[in-house]
This record gives sequence, C-alpha cells and structure tokens, in this order.
Amino acid sequence: MSCPAPIEDYTTSRVLTMEYVSGTKITTLSPVALLEVNGAALAEQLFRAYLKQILVDGFFHADPHPGNVLVTDAGQIALLDLGMVGRIAPRLQEPLLQLLLAISEGHSDDAVRFALKVGEVRPDFDEPEFSRRVADLVGRHQDAELRNMQVGKAVLEIGRISGDVGLRLPSELTMLGKTLLNLDQIAEALDPTFNPNASIRQQRRRDHAGPSAQERLSREHVRRHSRAEGVHGATAGAREQDPRHGGEQPARGQGRRDRRGPPHGGISEGGEPDHARSRCWPR
Repeated sequence: MSCPAPIEDYTTSRVLTMEYVSGTKITTLSPVALLEVNGAALAEQLFRAYLKQILVDGFFHADPHPGNVLVTDAGQIALLDLGMVGRIAPRLQEPLLQLLLAISEGHSDDAVRFALKVGEVRPDFDEPEFSRRVADLVGRHQDAELRNMQVGKAVLEIGRISGDVGLRLPSELTMLGKTLLNLDQIAEALDPTFNPNASIRQQRRRDHAGPSAQERLSREHVRRHSRAEGVHGATAGAREQDPRHGGEQPARGQGRRDRRGPPHGGISEGGEPDHARSRCWPR
C-alpha cells in the first residue's frame, strides 16, 4: 500500500499538493478488472493498515471514501487526500480495541463495560436500557451474514444509543465509526466475502506480541524529551559562541529553529499541519 508524497513547494498550511497517482477508483473497477487483482488480499491489507493507524499509531487517514482509494496500475492500494486525519489518544486505544473485539465476538457485556470505560456518565444515565440495546445491537451484528457485516455501522450505532441513554462518548469514536463505515464499503467492493471481525482478532494477537499503548506513550515521551534536550543544547552552544558572549559568531542558522517548520502533508482535525506523517505510514 502506498501514499503520494507532498510537493513541498506547492503546499502551505491551507493547501495540500501531493504527487500524482495513476490508478482506478475502487467503485469503478469492472468485474474483469477485479479478476486481475487479488481483491481479498487488498481488502485485508487495507483494513489491517487502518487498524494499525488507529489502534497502534493513534493517527489515521480519516476520509477513506471510495474516491480517495485507488487500485494503482501495479495492482496496489493507494490512499489519496490526507487533508483530513484523526487522532486517538493512547489511553483510548486499548479500550477501543476491546470494544471492537467485543462487538466482533458477540460479547455484549464486554461492549457495555468498555463503552463505559471510555465514556462519561451523565446524571440521567440509564444503564439497564443501555445494556439491553447494546446486547440487541451486538446480537444483530453477530447474526448478520458475512457480506452484511459492518463494524463501522455498529460503532456509530453504539454512539447513538449512548447519546439516547445519557452516556457521552468521546468524539473520536464518531470519527472512528465513520472511517470504518467507509472501509466496510471499500472492502466489500474488493472482496464480498471479507470478514472484518477476523482482522480485528488478528490485530488483538499482534498487540499481545508488541508493546502496550501505555508503553508506546512512554517511549514517545522519552523521544520528544530527548529531542527537546538536543535542541536546547544546540541553542545553548550557539549562544556561547556568540560575540555578545565573548565567543565567535555562529554560522547562519546555527542554534536556531528552522522557521519554515516541518514539510507539509496533511491537516489534523484541530487544523494543525501533519505533513511529516503524510507518507503512507502503515506498512
């Protein structure tokens, strides 16, 4: 899977310009064209990459509608238009994975428990009604035929039920549901027999083999702290060499932050550019 790189000379904090990618939209692939690509493998690759973005990286392409997903001339998936991205805080990643897992395996009690873990209970919260409606939703999802299984729709439905009974879920859950709903449609176009539940369970096994969300957060904190210390040290060293402090004049740009900022590539929900991440980070 690939993503086009940003063209920095034509990109600003408001305009995202990326490389041209030659390919065909998922929804316009003919039955003959689908026979020439491995639709099952592409669907699995796409869904697995998104699970990694959401549940491991905490940073994901939030607009994967069919027009933004191509099958390239080389038979690979390409994601376009990274102008809209979402973020999942590390503290939410594990509960969200558990929620998806509970839905996929038909465990309504677990789905209720993890929804409560990430949500905020209001004074008028009706827990029995919430449990009853989530159990009904999970049961319908479990009984659905494989081709009608939609994880994104189930997540959005849990959000709607929560609002009805007095439970406020984080806004990230709504964006996650919409993203997964688009993925459900794309995966069905590539492979009508694709089972998203199997991908979710495989992601859980991969998570068990790797570091937890809290460990990843700690590592990221250490990296950022080390980077900040490095910048501080370089600035202090340049100051010592400044003639105003009795030293030599620093070379142009030494000890200064580059005013141009990072290379451009995307804008997050909060409006902040995320250009450095715009290469297709999920491998």
